[in-house]
Amino acid sequence: MGNPLQTLLNNIENVYLPTLQHQRFADKLDNNIKRLLTDLRAGLDNSLAMGNITGSGKILEEDNCAGILEPCDEFEFWQTASSQGMGSLQERARFYTDRFSSIWKFYKDMSSIDISGLKEVIDQTWEVLD
Repeated sequence: MGNPLQTLLNNIENVYLPTLQHQRFADKLDNNIKRLLTDLRAGLDNSLAMGNITGSGKILEEDNCAGILEPCDEFEFWQTASSQGMGSLQERARFYTDRFSSIWKFYKDMSSIDISGLKEVIDQTWEVLD
């Protein structure tokens, strides 16, 4: 039996999304549904990239960034790699996880930050990236 996550992702990408993006349906589709479909697709990509349910023994695929759509996805990738990665990947992941830990909370709660608070987010992000 194939991987159910891969099957679901294939159905979403090859059947449902093309159908829903057809002009006849696209105008009627609620923006929340569009966002949820995008998030579902990214989550499935991320789960497959992380090897969570593949059963293949593959823990991480560093070159597969299909599930990374937002900064928080990137932070989660490196956090997972720091605990499940091997060798140099795990070392790099621990470095990035340590560096990103100070700004993760800002990006996680980005929707609750008002415009005036964005300067602090930008300043701290520059500090981390420097």
